Amino acid sequence: MNYIGALAIDGVVFDYKANERLQKAIELKLFEDQKDTIKLTSLVSSVVDKSTQEKIDVVKDRLIKKMDYCEVCATDVLNFVASIFARGDLKGNK
Repeated sequence: MNYIGALAIDGVVFDYKANERLQKAIELKLFEDQKDTIKLTSLVSSVVDKSTQEKIDVVKDRLIKKMDYCEVCATDVLNFVASIFARGDLKGNK
């Protein structure tokens, strides 16, 4: 039986955030899977289609509501991430 199953039998709710390495791994995996869905590089472009802008707005809203960023800071974070992807720096840091 796996660890999560054993916790469930004991009535303990598993929280992936309790394990920092697991949380980071899950977030990196999810981000890696979604990076092509939302072309963050379009943040640095002045032309953004409606669908992409809606996705960007969802991420920005999460930064504001869940991470307590102000709107300016959330935009700055997204622009920074977009610049990383535009340069391709993420590949070298694995």
